[in-house]
Amino acid sequence: MKATFVTEKEAREFINNNFGQDAILKDCEVSDSERFDIDEVPYQWGGSTFAYEVNNGEAYVGFMEEPGAVYSAVFCGVSELAFSLYEAREIADRMKDVAEDCNVAGVISIRSKGEGEIDTVEVGIFDDEEPEGAASDFVKAWKKLEIGAAIKEARSAQSISIRELAQLTGMSKNNIVRIEAGLYNYTIDNLVEILSALKMDLDIIP
Repeated sequence: MKATFVTEKEAREFINNNFGQDAILKDCEVSDSERFDIDEVPYQWGGSTFAYEVNNGEAYVGFMEEPGAVYSAVFCGVSELAFSLYEAREIADRMKDVAEDCNVAGVISIRSKGEGEIDTVEVGIFDDEEPEGAASDFVKAWKKLEIGAAIKEARSAQSISIRELAQLTGMSKNNIVRIEAGLYNYTIDNLVEILSALKMDLDIIP
């Protein structure tokens, strides 16, 4: 059996689904494997494409991206790191949703540390002119998402429920949920109360 994928994550999921998580894997390259018919591999993969030999030759599963590669999704001056192309595209999709909510049009750039821009995601083109300050609104909305995700991660790591965090801060459960989702216009006082309850520090970086 042979199969090829764009990302290592997709290749791993295929192996787990077909051979189980205990499958024996050996690193190799598609071009070095006699079991791969190179004519069936997309031309852009070239000779450095990576692959796993599964269970001593039972299958060869190839993937395009190099393990340990670093990617980023960039839009409106916001740059988010990712460690797989799959993750970078997921971030770009989230950026697109936030940008369209803020009525920002443009192009999200997906970049590789070694190759520069490797893909783009278009954000909707609007008939009317882009509202003044829309790009700034995107940056603020994205930062709120990041802060909300960090709060949720810290709360979960400490096994603190939303109800308990609401009691510790004097805020409503609904507002805590909205803050974690990046949907609530909280004040600095609200943020300090939450960070204090979670024993987190607030660092202000110029």
